[in-house]
Amino acid sequence: MRNTIWNRAAGAALCLALLAGCAGGTGAVPAAAPETAPQATAAPAPEVTPEVTPAPTPADTPQPADGYTTAGLDQVLNGCIVYGAGSAGTSLKAGIAANGLVRYLAGCSTARAEEIRTDAAAWYKGLDADGRERIDANWPGILGTARMITGGSEEVAGLLESAGVDTDFTGVDLAAADSLLDELDAVFSEPQG
Repeated sequence: MRNTIWNRAAGAALCLALLAGCAGGTGAVPAAAPETAPQATAAPAPEVTPEVTPAPTPADTPQPADGYTTAGLDQVLNGCIVYGAGSAGTSLKAGIAANGLVRYLAGCSTARAEEIRTDAAAWYKGLDADGRERIDANWPGILGTARMITGGSEEVAGLLESAGVDTDFTGVDLAAADSLLDELDAVFSEPQG
């Protein structure tokens, strides 16, 4: 009988210990791990700008009702310095840049000629030495190709096609573009201080 009492007492003690553990008694349930602050993630590596980027298309260039903005001119001119003269495919790259330039200038009013000249000079002065060297070297090829476009040269069609340019110049004011090219040429063909 002693064993029975002893067994019952041990069983009761065991039940009490289990109940104490379930009721949140000390040491019965492990404490919850403290919340940790989210780990800071490393900033993504900056993108490397490729040496040659395509010239902006007219759809990428902001244009008001009369076609001219300083930002739009800057964007098109930036397309003239994305390559270096003497690099592979220079004439094709000049064709792409000339196409963007003619398309943009054709949408501008010739009444903005002085403003375009002033803004082009400010753009040039804002370039670093490499940018200035590029526009100085690239400008003659870009201007020559742009003049071929505004003059309706049959020869330029093959060049533009080879460059992947499929612009239709029907209905484009090529006379306005040609006139405004004179303003840019006055800036880029003269030494800037």
